[in-house]
Amino acid sequence: MGGIRRELYKSLQSLGSITLRYEWIAVFVLFMIGGAMANADEPQEYRVVIPEEAFIIVDFKQHSLPGVATINSALVEFEPKVVFGWHLSIMIAAQDLDDQQLPTPDEQQTLDVFEGELAPIMKANGNALFLGRVTNDGWRELIYRIYDPEPVNEYLQGLIASKKHRRPFDFRIDPDEGWEKAQWHIKAVSP
Repeated sequence: MGGIRRELYKSLQSLGSITLRYEWIAVFVLFMIGGAMANADEPQEYRVVIPEEAFIIVDFKQHSLPGVATINSALVEFEPKVVFGWHLSIMIAAQDLDDQQLPTPDEQQTLDVFEGELAPIMKANGNALFLGRVTNDGWRELIYRIYDPEPVNEYLQGLIASKKHRRPFDFRIDPDEGWEKAQWHIKAVSP
């Protein structure tokens, strides 16, 4: 397990130019939330500071197979969570796997490059917070919290239709104002 953890750490460092580029930058965004959110009676105004990403690696087992999650711990205390009330899960099929169904180092690099291509598009204009990545049983899941699902849905649908992606993938985006779908991730890195 130590080898895959080291590889994930190296991959995390290599993604630094994308995911960690926002160090020391506070992004202030004013959001109006109205009819787009399920429980909103009146539009409410929120001031949001996008937090600097901070990652914790979590090892786990699922179906007797090892897994590794890299979770953005900066979102544990983040508020107002309601602004990013949509949960995006992108499931990427890894192709070159070891005997424990984890990506080989070369496959890890391919997955990281694909993630690096998706990240700036998902996060464009402060529309998404990166919650984490989970690798287990031949899959890499990328999880984001989303403000406006329309541009994300449109982009990902277009990418699937174009067939110009490094690995087969699918995605699901669901309303989740209370962050229930993020609870495992948040609890895994909570003090």
